[in-house]
Amino acid sequence: MPKFSCRCGHTVNLSKSDNTEERSLVSNLQIDKIAYELATKNSMTDDVFFELIDVGLVNVIFCSKCGRLYLEQSKGSYVVYTVEK
Repeated sequence: MPKFSCRCGHTVNLSKSDNTEERSLVSNLQIDKIAYELATKNSMTDDVFFELIDVGLVNVIFCSKCGRLYLEQSKGSYVVYTVEK
């Protein structure tokens, strides 16, 4: 998904790997599990880290223009959250 159009009209460019508008939402429980793995194992490869971080991960697109958050429910389907005024 190289581009994403926000309802405000802003186009979010997702094709660059260093973009700040594509984010991930990870539960505190999963972070605790990863921390436990790091503390109890001698080493963790990046493959294992990403396998663990992907469990229950929610992809989020952030519009830097209006502040909307798009949380992915299923592939290509998003729930939209807006900033209260």
